[in-house]
Amino acid sequence: MLEKLMIQKSPEDYSEVLTTISNWTADTRRKLVRDVLMSLSARESSSQENRTADQFIGLGTGSSTPPDDETIDQWIQEHRIEKYG
Repeated sequence: MLEKLMIQKSPEDYSEVLTTISNWTADTRRKLVRDVLMSLSARESSSQENRTADQFIGLGTGSSTPPDDETIDQWIQEHRIEKYG
């Protein structure tokens, strides 16, 4: 059904399409809406690259070495002093 409308109608015929479908039953209009939304989903999913977990590994890594346990403990102590005095 959607394919027929797409072939027969162009964007400038929008009001004509609305007039046409206003005579349809509510169920038929809902089906049209579902078909339109599904066609959008299909386009969006095909245009998006499927990413794997391997592509995200190391995403948040920086150029420096990670802090050691002593540094982290110091940060925690500094934070507690700032927060609680």
